[in-house]
Amino acid sequence: MGRLGGRIVLGGVGVALLAVVLAGLIGSIALRVEFDRYSRQQQDDRAAQIVASLQGAYERRGRWDAADLEPARQLAATAGATLAVQDDRGATVIAAAPMDVSTGMAELMRGMHGTAPMSLRPERREPIVVTGRAVGTAVIAFPAADLPAERDVRDALARAQLAAAAIAALVALLVGVLVARRIARPVAALASATESLRRGERGARVRELPSDELGDLGRSFNEMAGSLEREDELRRRVVADVAHELRTPLTSIQGHLEALRDGVLPPDPPTLGALHDEAARLGRLVSDLEALARAEGAGFTLARGPIDVANVARDVSAELVAAFRDKGVRLDLEAASARAMADEDRVAQIARNLISNALKFTPAGGRVTVGTRPQDDRAVLEVSDTGIGMSAEETAHAFDRFWRAAGATGVPGSGIGLTIARELALAHGGDVSVESAPGRGSTFRVSLPAA
Repeated sequence: MGRLGGRIVLGGVGVALLAVVLAGLIGSIALRVEFDRYSRQQQDDRAAQIVASLQGAYERRGRWDAADLEPARQLAATAGATLAVQDDRGATVIAAAPMDVSTGMAELMRGMHGTAPMSLRPERREPIVVTGRAVGTAVIAFPAADLPAERDVRDALARAQLAAAAIAALVALLVGVLVARRIARPVAALASATESLRRGERGARVRELPSDELGDLGRSFNEMAGSLEREDELRRRVVADVAHELRTPLTSIQGHLEALRDGVLPPDPPTLGALHDEAARLGRLVSDLEALARAEGAGFTLARGPIDVANVARDVSAELVAAFRDKGVRLDLEAASARAMADEDRVAQIARNLISNALKFTPAGGRVTVGTRPQDDRAVLEVSDTGIGMSAEETAHAFDRFWRAAGATGVPGSGIGLTIARELALAHGGDVSVESAPGRGSTFRVSLPAA
């Protein structure tokens, strides 16, 4: 379960015990207040009974007689109270402590209060009134100690609170263990996978994923790890592709230079021209790589503004008319106004790459159609050709770096023109797609946010 699980268990048990202690403390205070209120009410009632008994004793004889005061003495004794009766002149008629009653009553009082001296509450002076005339005063002092019933109830509640604390701690322990395992296990798995990823193991994944927020966190980690793995694979592939693209012209240049050095080839115009072509090929590759790097970071440098994609398509088509004429391919323009919020130079680069790509793969006598139109909240640029087309498998890789279809053999280019077009479209918040079939041509469609 680990340290995290242990902390969760201890925290759960601690919270449960704290809750029980607080509940017990509040209950104890409330119980004491209620018992004090109840005790005072009982004493008020007993005092009223003693006064009523004294009133009856006086009414029977019309004077005070000690023999008639026995019932009042017993009422006071059963309450553990002291009683003194004074006549209307203030003379004491009777003074009785709780132990001044019969032997049986004394034993009862000792059982209630023990042998230690009792502490008493302040005296209460209750007037004794007969036929509207005050005939005396009852001086009563009740014990301050708890009654046995109160002590029994309080002891029972204390035992119940202890039992509740023990049960709550046990339940909290069991629940804490279950919750800790549920939480700590995916967290530990995530920590282990993170550590593996830190060490460079790009295949590290969280395997057991619960269907809760921790599971969502694990799934997000797996997606991130997958993205890093794909980025690493892409980086390795790009390095390998660049090395491959550089190797061919470098090998050719090296071969020609060795032949010149050994006198196998003369330094005539054809030989120098071949060297120049290979050097130019290297220059184009470097330029394409720079363009790709700028396209991938285009989101940070776009100069957005309202433009009409139709005007951009007309300008780029006009630039390439001569190339279409030289190859014998027809270029049609179907440009309807489509306003977008975009960088005009970048959109022109997208159009140039797509139209040039269509020209490369369309044989003489074929046709390329460039169209623009608004569609919902998008401005659409569409380039269709009647060229060699691609299979479904090839279409899936059309925008990969340095990827070239099987029919691209002998066609000049580095294989990153479509990649640049896609990166620029994505940088605008747009998208690019392709539909193609072998022998039936291809249609590339770019959508940009409308102005």
